[in-house]
Parts: sequence; C-alpha cells; structure tokens
Amino acid sequence: MIIIGYQGIDKSTYCRKTIGAIDLDDSSCFRDFSGNRPDKWCETYVKTAIYLNGQGYDVFISSNKEVRQALLACHCCSYYRGFKYCAIVPSINLKDAWIRRLRNIYNNFNSTNNLEALNNARFNFEESIKDIANDIDNTFYITNLNNYDIFTLMHNIKNIM
Repeated sequence: MIIIGYQGIDKSTYCRKTIGAIDLDDSSCFRDFSGNRPDKWCETYVKTAIYLNGQGYDVFISSNKEVRQALLACHCCSYYRGFKYCAIVPSINLKDAWIRRLRNIYNNFNSTNNLEALNNARFNFEESIKDIANDIDNTFYITNLNNYDIFTLMHNIKNIM
C-alpha cells in the first residue's frame, strides 16, 4: 500500500520499527548535487513508490500537492493500475495540538525539514488537510492524540483496505 502521510504522523518511527515499510522522504530524495529537483521529479518519486509497493513494501510518501497529483495520474494509467493508496492526516480540530506536536519534534530533532513541517502546519494546516481529503478518497483521520498509535492505525487500515 502507498500511504500519503501528513507531517508528524510517525512515518519514520513506523518504518524504522516495521519490516517491509519504507518512508520515501521527498525532502532528501530526487535532488541533484546542487540540491535542486530535476524536472518531473514527482513522477519519478511516485513511480519509485509504486515500484517498491509492487515489491511488497508499504511505502509512505509526501503529502504535498504535486506528489498527490502525480500519484493520481499514475493510478489512472493502465500500466500502473492496481496499487492501493490512502492518506493519513490529523483531524482539523487537532490543529493546535498538532502544531505543538510538530514544535516538539522540531525541538527534539532540530532540522530544516522539521522546521518546514512546523511552519507549514502553522500557516497552512486547515487548507492542507482539506486539500488532501479532497484529492484522496481513502483518507483516514487521526482524531485523538491521547491514544494515537501509528502501529494500531496501520493495522486497522490494512484490515479495511
């Protein structure tokens, strides 16, 4: 399965602890030596995810708009049909708690990527969540951080899909 994962859902934690799961982080992949992205990087990124999924892996990918559009375009192409995909996002009512979560992640693992994730949530949280849900029919919502566990959620999603 290919999972479009909003920032902070514990993609990296899940993949570090789960055999057969890959976090295809787009922040470091598909850049040249100068740090620039080549033309059509999203298509290559998504086709890589589809290939890995075809090898039996659960692949977590970025939730950015360009990646979602490339995934949907591939899903419509007869050559790539057949793969399952979904999105995992926090519920909009978790906005403040989610921003605190991302701030904690940034404070504990100070990196440019984590700062970008925090700022994206601070300034675009509701719009991003709504856009993902509008694009992806199978969107699963995290509704409560008190008992949130990515391992349980992934187990439930696999049983549904």
